[in-house]
Amino acid sequence: MSKVRDLVGRGVRLVEPTGLADGSSERLVEILPQAFDAKLADAPASKLAAEIMDFGEVYREARIEPPPHGYGIDKVESMLNHPRLVAHRPEQRSAAVLAALEAAGVEFTDVLRDAVLRDHAIERFALAKEAEMQAERLRAEEAVIRARQELDTFVTEKRAEVDRLRREIKEAEARFAELQERRRVEERRILEVSDHLSDGPTSIPEESASLGSPVVLRPQGA
Repeated sequence: MSKVRDLVGRGVRLVEPTGLADGSSERLVEILPQAFDAKLADAPASKLAAEIMDFGEVYREARIEPPPHGYGIDKVESMLNHPRLVAHRPEQRSAAVLAALEAAGVEFTDVLRDAVLRDHAIERFALAKEAEMQAERLRAEEAVIRARQELDTFVTEKRAEVDRLRREIKEAEARFAELQERRRVEERRILEVSDHLSDGPTSIPEESASLGSPVVLRPQGA
């Protein structure tokens, strides 16, 4: 329950001036909730944003109009804050406003009804925005779950790809090491054959290699 309805939900005890405007003569009047209870007209979902700063737009959207005589909450507020009253004590200000309402033939229940309607409008607006927030949070939470699942899948796939690439690197290194071993075996084979065809080692002297001199291979014993 809102603070307004909590305040007036059990009724209102109104101290009315019966004599002087300063409230020197008063009487206690009890107003039951049934006298000012009111319901809002049905309305479509609010199109206003939750960030709205002026609740006047909420009241207009709820089709709340001041009482025909014009004395609603806004009017009473301006009366209480009138420069001639702001210096007086709260009870004196209230007595003066009530006297003015009585002089204007305004029932205080009209003011209370305006307050209750506005309170209903604010609550309905807040509940609608809460529902929107909950729906948005649900959508966001579902999106987070999907994103995490996609992230987990992506990480799993990339880890598998990294493992595959590492295996390929090891396999390539192994193939190259095997090639090197075959190359050494082949070089030894060629060297052994060359040794049988030459008088000495088949290694080329450094000086001859640098001059480009041909190497003569002769059969052994020739």
